Amino acid sequence: MIEVGLNSLRTADEVWGELYLKWQNGIVAFAEYTAMPHGYPSENRPGTEFVLYLDKRRPDKQGIIFAVSSLVHRTWNGAPTVDSQGIPIGEDEMWNYFDRPMAMPIVDFDCPNSPKNRSLVAERLNMLPCNWYLFDSKYGGIGSYHLVLDALISPQHLPYHYGKILKTFANLSDVDSEKFLTRVGDWLMNGWNNWTVINWVISEILANVKHWDEPEKSGFTSFPDPRYLAHSMNELRRFLQHKRTGFGFLRTNSKDGDGNPSLLVAQKTNSQTILYHT
Repeated sequence: MIEVGLNSLRTADEVWGELYLKWQNGIVAFAEYTAMPHGYPSENRPGTEFVLYLDKRRPDKQGIIFAVSSLVHRTWNGAPTVDSQGIPIGEDEMWNYFDRPMAMPIVDFDCPNSPKNRSLVAERLNMLPCNWYLFDSKYGGIGSYHLVLDALISPQHLPYHYGKILKTFANLSDVDSEKFLTRVGDWLMNGWNNWTVINWVISEILANVKHWDEPEKSGFTSFPDPRYLAHSMNELRRFLQHKRTGFGFLRTNSKDGDGNPSLLVAQKTNSQTILYHT
């Protein structure tokens, strides 16, 4: 594990944009919605717009959350984004250029963003066989982490990878939570292509898991947020049925809607893991 200090940390938008450009597939579904307090539903109506790439120059809107989907569309020879008059191409026409949808696994974490937890998360992520990027979701305040895995997979395989991630972190929780997370992780890894199993796992998670900052409630806790994964699988099911919108949305700016971006605090690339001083 290597720690290095940098003068400035890279934003989630910047890193995400570089990943899309690297894959040369850069059509990604995104959503904008009004910021809401933790635990309250948003007015999120995701995935009806597309952007070629993201970068740190994206304008922020006060009080608005910008969220990116796991969905990444491959295109035929680079789909145009505007017509001959410079008018943005509509969604219906854009679909004519799509080859096949892919998924870049992304995960919301539900543990405090402390230096200790950052190191624990990075150690466990090193067990995964791919490069990854870890962002502080509320840099300079109380928040958690967002994870992006540098891999493109079939969307149908996402439940398997969700199960693997839950099992990878299970023994960082209390004994009862570990047993629960291991059980649902096994179910997802073994039943990733069985939506009867997946729907059961979703219902189990939503009925039995709480957030770390809800001590007054009973339920299991986890470093990766199982409730986020459950909602993402619900979105994935709708996508597979209708081939519209996206799934697995994760914000790139502050949950308070103040325009502050999530910042990179750890990464693994080329077999080297770096934790950035914060």
